[in-house]
Amino acid sequence: MLKIKLLYLLLLLQFFSCTNYNKQIKKNNNLLSLWLPFSSKRTKQAYDHSLIRSSRLSSDCDRNCPDIDVWQYKYKNITSDKPISTQKKYWKSPNEARVIAISLFGTNEFYYNALLQYIDSFAYIKNINNIKDKIWGYETFTVRVYVPKRNPKFLKELGVIGGGLEQKKIDKLLDLGCEIAFVDNKLSEAKKDATFWRFMITQEAMLEGEKIRYLLRDADSILTAGEIYTVADWINSHKKYHRMHTIPICIGPLTASIWGGTHSEKGDFSDFYDLVKNYPYRFEYGDDELFLRDIIWPKIKFSGSVLTHHFDRDSYITKIANPYKNSCEEPTQDFCLQLNPNSQCEDRILPNVKNLQGAVEALGLRKTLKELSEKHPEFFDLDLANKDRKFVYETFR
Repeated sequence: MLKIKLLYLLLLLQFFSCTNYNKQIKKNNNLLSLWLPFSSKRTKQAYDHSLIRSSRLSSDCDRNCPDIDVWQYKYKNITSDKPISTQKKYWKSPNEARVIAISLFGTNEFYYNALLQYIDSFAYIKNINNIKDKIWGYETFTVRVYVPKRNPKFLKELGVIGGGLEQKKIDKLLDLGCEIAFVDNKLSEAKKDATFWRFMITQEAMLEGEKIRYLLRDADSILTAGEIYTVADWINSHKKYHRMHTIPICIGPLTASIWGGTHSEKGDFSDFYDLVKNYPYRFEYGDDELFLRDIIWPKIKFSGSVLTHHFDRDSYITKIANPYKNSCEEPTQDFCLQLNPNSQCEDRILPNVKNLQGAVEALGLRKTLKELSEKHPEFFDLDLANKDRKFVYETFR
């Protein structure tokens, strides 16, 4: 009996020790409980995130985790089993291949329409700033859209995974200059695992002497002056990776839709396929960012070449809204140095915070391009600070 009691006591002490250890790592922000219950539905959705609430101890999919078989690409009138837009003859920029990678799946019309609006915003920001160049800004990138579609190689009959895009919508995207990447996950349908597909761009091998620059974005983005400024600043910095923390809160170090990278030849993620194939959490909201935090971000930090743009982190919004201390891992250099003593990571505070923060808040609430252009044309004005217009214009010429 005494031995049983002692064993129970040891287990109890171990439990409290582990609990305290976890609290010490995360240092949860108790201020969230004061305002989150009274916030908007959209805000609550953002905090219903696997980076914050997931307590899973076993795999979602065990031995049947979804595959990522990107079996076919379409671009213009070309079909291939290999990426097309990153072949040098199809580059839209003279110096490097440029791709914006987006996943599009499911039957919600909102995301398809939002993607069309996102592409429209490339020309809009050019027009409102009176830029006459035929190809400029994000037009120097090819939008690559990863969509679900069955690989005939694995089927007796042709068909689509649940959430496949209608042919007329694919044709529309092709007409707009997008590249379509068909993905078969070898399951009955595509769910949240499809959010991982866009990350395939990180492992795209380039020929010797050639380079790719990629942006990871959500389908419901809208290009604003603040975003295009940060990307221009990143291009000029010659850093390998870019974090665009253009929101006053940070749930995790890499937001799935606002980061980018560049590499020559194979890059840092040639083993990406194996990394994602063996990742056990694939179906809950936020699992893509859980993967980025646990698997991708450590490699990016180790590179020692990261540029982070952000608002002033001493703001009261950040203090009450971040889920736990250091959730953003800023200042970036402090965290890069832990892995690479020669790190040259850098943080830069965004100019004209008031306008940029207003734009981000409006996008978070899913305002349309029409609404923003009518009510807030300043969100698209490249005069963010002295000489910013010229700097951004020249970078993307």
